[in-house]
Amino acid sequence: MGRVAFGALCLMFIALICGAGLVAYQDLTGPHCDGHRMGPADTCSILTSRGYRSVRTIEKLNPTGTGPAVLTPPGNWHATQDNTRTGVYSPAGMRGFHRTTGYAMLGFALLIGAILGSWVYKASRARGRSTTTADESHRRT
Repeated sequence: MGRVAFGALCLMFIALICGAGLVAYQDLTGPHCDGHRMGPADTCSILTSRGYRSVRTIEKLNPTGTGPAVLTPPGNWHATQDNTRTGVYSPAGMRGFHRTTGYAMLGFALLIGAILGSWVYKASRARGRSTTTADESHRRT
């Protein structure tokens, strides 16, 4: 594998580590709804739909003193009453709602980091061996 391809692959893996780490940080540090931090008296309206291949979720922050938002799934979700669930969560509920994703992303970031580290280690060892072999063959002549 060429140096340029190896470098590009390493950069891609570093971007994956950063993205997964950011999601893990956001999901594990505190309650949030729709990308916004939640205050102690805020609530979050959630609409979850289980589709053919994935679970899709819409979140809407309800600031203190406002009622729950009415959420409807987009038409391209093909959501029915059977596969759609709505709920209103407190900050503690949202912390629990996002905890699984946070731990999954943390594990993913660590796994990708370990893979990248092993590749770099193997590449540096191979480079060291090729340099040593070249030096030994040069000495023999």
